Amino acid sequence: MVMQTRSTKKRQALRLFSSFTDDLLNEILIRLPDSKTIARCGLVCRRWWELIHSQHFKRIVTHHHIHQRHLLPHSLLIKLYKDNSLIQTTKNTSHNILYKNLKIESTFDDLLLIKGETDGFYISNPLTHQSFKLPKPPHLFMLRTIYTCGLVLYPLLDRFRVVLLTIASVTVYCSETGQWTMREDIAKTLPEINQRETFQNISVRRVIDEPPVAVNGRLYWTLFGMVRGVRGVVSFDPLNIKFRFIKLPYVIGSNNYDIDQFLQLSVSSARIGVVNGRLRLARSYPLANMSIYTVLKVWELVNDDDINEVVNWVLVYDVKVKGDVNSHLSMDNYRIIGLCPNLEGDEFIFLGSSSRTASRFALYHYKIGRIGFQQHHHKIFPYDFDFKFRYKLPYVFAPIHLPIPTKIPMLPSV
Repeated sequence: MVMQTRSTKKRQALRLFSSFTDDLLNEILIRLPDSKTIARCGLVCRRWWELIHSQHFKRIVTHHHIHQRHLLPHSLLIKLYKDNSLIQTTKNTSHNILYKNLKIESTFDDLLLIKGETDGFYISNPLTHQSFKLPKPPHLFMLRTIYTCGLVLYPLLDRFRVVLLTIASVTVYCSETGQWTMREDIAKTLPEINQRETFQNISVRRVIDEPPVAVNGRLYWTLFGMVRGVRGVVSFDPLNIKFRFIKLPYVIGSNNYDIDQFLQLSVSSARIGVVNGRLRLARSYPLANMSIYTVLKVWELVNDDDINEVVNWVLVYDVKVKGDVNSHLSMDNYRIIGLCPNLEGDEFIFLGSSSRTASRFALYHYKIGRIGFQQHHHKIFPYDFDFKFRYKLPYVFAPIHLPIPTKIPMLPSV
């Protein structure tokens, strides 16, 4: 009798689901929490299996999560400049993995752009173990040329671009053709704003200091002056092969750019990141010499279309943060190194001295509204660093975990 009741309920449920249109089923399935749950739904019946594995379903899932990515969990990949090492750490684990002979160049959602020690560039998805080796660029710069590179994915178009920027050229890989295109003239005209607030041509060497971030189909770099100091932000559109220079935020109540404060070289640091699909610029510096407080300012870019637009930035946060709430150590050795892509955009990663010995650094986490910093993980770094480490800061990548892992677009013949 019990078996008959269960069988009857199952038939009734199947009859109900069979009355759902494909559009309604799509709207239900794309809201499931992860790919494993979606895959299990494919076992319900043949119709559901075919629906879930269709290209149309993959496109609408991608479109849905493009607008929901700020709700997704993420990892933190800490790139160190000593031995090209990488530390992976997440909020939910206490262990850290140190990768050797591997260089993370850029990330986009859950994809990594990786450079091997000797065999060129790869695009990889660590969750699916899918990887794609890029052909060698047209110029043999792999070992010694100073460069920076970034990855931009266009999910709705099922294509991607990889950009290599050197001192002399910009080279773009097109996923549709499988070819690199090199331009030797465009990078030489990259403008900066100098101390007199006028445009002049500069060497791309001033951009090649940190990896770029990708948002809305563009790559963004912080632009540094001849002496280390932030001069502005540079954007690059890989589809149109076009650079654009973005000035720094204005000082509130002034017609002058915030250059002087950005150029407090020994005590100031700045990072860009993507939060809720918008580019943000965060800057930190001690409140005063030997102060126990750090000032954190965060701006959001609201316009990247009109080169003549004056007001590009909106101030989002301007807070004063105490260091270790149980100590009175100076905050001169604390630097912001990353922004977390959480919903509120109110979490940041700092590097700071963990003791009175300035050469011993630790990773700290700060959330807007808290009294002070919290150490992210005890003894996160496998070794100590000297004073030079302060001037070549680690870089934080924050790949997100999509419910359906991103599939790397391939050439039709691949």
